Formats: sequence, structure tokens, C-alpha cells
Amino acid sequence: VATAGGISVLQRRQVVEPMVERQVLELCNHTRYIRLAKHIPCPFAASYAPSEVTPCGAFCMWRVGLLRQLHACPIMQRLCHRFFYTPLSSEGGKNCAAAIEEHGSTMYMAAEGEARCRELCDGDIRCTAYAYSGASRAKPERCMLGQAVAAEHLPPRWSPVPPPQAAEYLAGGSSLSCFRRTSPVVVETFRTHGRRLVACALILAVVLLASTVISCCLVYNVNAHERGKPTAQELSLMMCCPCCSGDLHRQFSRPV
Repeated sequence: VATAGGISVLQRRQVVEPMVERQVLELCNHTRYIRLAKHIPCPFAASYAPSEVTPCGAFCMWRVGLLRQLHACPIMQRLCHRFFYTPLSSEGGKNCAAAIEEHGSTMYMAAEGEARCRELCDGDIRCTAYAYSGASRAKPERCMLGQAVAAEHLPPRWSPVPPPQAAEYLAGGSSLSCFRRTSPVVVETFRTHGRRLVACALILAVVLLASTVISCCLVYNVNAHERGKPTAQELSLMMCCPCCSGDLHRQFSRPV
């Protein structure tokens, strides 16, 4: 039963995992996320400008109604608050400065550390890429977010930067790195938990099988084993590997 349960969990994981991954990726797309959050409406959507919200059609409004019934605003924030990133400099052999110019519309720059820069990009649903320039004698450290929510990045902390000028603002630092957002971390977390669940179910099946065999052997030795007859271990050897049992089978023909 446990083995069948483990196989069933594995099959369900193979079916459900792609569906969950597709749904999360669609929801965490910044255009769809902003549109849904604005029409629900979610409290955090008040900072979205009208120019950042795309029109919501009939199917969109149906999804809005469903999410509203589920009180989905906190769920949306938890699903889409941490992401994986890939280096932009590895795309097409471009260097970091050239790659960052091709991503986003208006960018926003502030004096923040590298780890904090990634956290800021995680916290902004419109952030499609970020770049970090390390501190040097000529310039302080700089964090640049691509295509962020305008109302959440205001002066004096943030400075708007047009994409063609991004390389100029990032130049002169001790180091330069830039990254593009890929998939939410929650997708990989779901995969990991699914693999662990399957492994636990299969391990449980092995443990139950071993305990069943040991219990049967114990009951045989206590209640059914007669002096001079094969033990449970010897009987198991004759059943599973007769060639290795030797003359153990002759013990059944001995008189009691």
C-alpha cells in the first residue's frame, strides 16, 4: 500500500508540478500581477500609476473576482517576493554595461550594497534586472534597478536614469555585475518539497516491508518452529534462493 502511495504521489507530482509552475509564472509576470492587484484591489497596488496598469478584459475580471473571493493579496505577495537571477553578461557574449542598456525603460539608481540591491529588486514586481557597481575612490557603490515602480523610487534616495546612460553611471566602480530576473523561488521550493514527499513515501514502503518480514519471522520462530526444523531465516533462504539452501529442505522429512 505504501509503495502504491509513493508511486501515486510521484505521478501526481509529475502532473501537478507543471500546472503549478505555469500558474505561478503567469501570476508573477509584472504586467499581469499589477493588472490583477489593481483591480482586486490590493492595498499595495495604490502606488501603481495608471500608465503602469494594462486594461483588464472579461477573462481578467473573472480571475479578479476569483482572487478577490480567495483574499489573494497576501498570497500574491508571498508568491512573488523572491526570485532567481541569471547574469546578463552571459547573454549573447555582451558585457554587463551593454546588456543593461537593453532592459527596462526608466531605471532607478541609489547608493546600496550588492545584497541589498537584490532585495530591492525582489521587492519591486516591475524590476526586470538590476546592476551593481562596487565602491571605488572615484565613485560610491551604486545599485541600479531596471523598470521599477516609479512611485516607490522617488528622490532624493533614487535617481531616474535613462537606459542609454546606464553604462555611464555604472562605470568607474571597483566591480560591475548585472542580473536578469528569471523565475520565483517558490517554484523551486515546491519542486523540492514534492521530491521529498515522494522519497518519504518510498522510504516508508521499504520500512513497512522490512517490518512485515521481520514480524512474520518472529511469529514463525515463536509459534510454528519445531526442534530440528528450519528456522524462519532458513525457510526464507529456501524460498528466495533454493540453490543456496543446501540440504535444509531435508529437515522437513526428519521425524519429530
